[in-house]
Amino acid sequence: MKIKTYKYEYNWGDASAHLEIDIEKLSEGDAKMLLEFFSWDWDLEKNIYDELGRLYCRTAMCFATTNVHNLRGVLSDFEDAEGFPELDGSYGIKLISVEGIDFSEIEMDEMK
Repeated sequence: MKIKTYKYEYNWGDASAHLEIDIEKLSEGDAKMLLEFFSWDWDLEKNIYDELGRLYCRTAMCFATTNVHNLRGVLSDFEDAEGFPELDGSYGIKLISVEGIDFSEIEMDEMK
């Protein structure tokens, strides 16, 4: 089993995601198909798994922030969204952890 691990964070840890891709389960062709389903801006010159890992981590952080969901909720968000496989590892992609931005902890300044 060949696993590629992706860990991304936003704004020094305000949001983060950890994803694994089993490149023996998910072919390069399938990874490309998943990337092409959306009109994402991805780099054709970079490794296709790296691009998929980056964009799936970003999407996970967006789901976690927008819907105020934990890992279980974000996995459900992916299941409900069109174009995404289940991220439980059965298709070679597994979301390990995710944290969204917690706006209750963010300082805000009043604009005048």
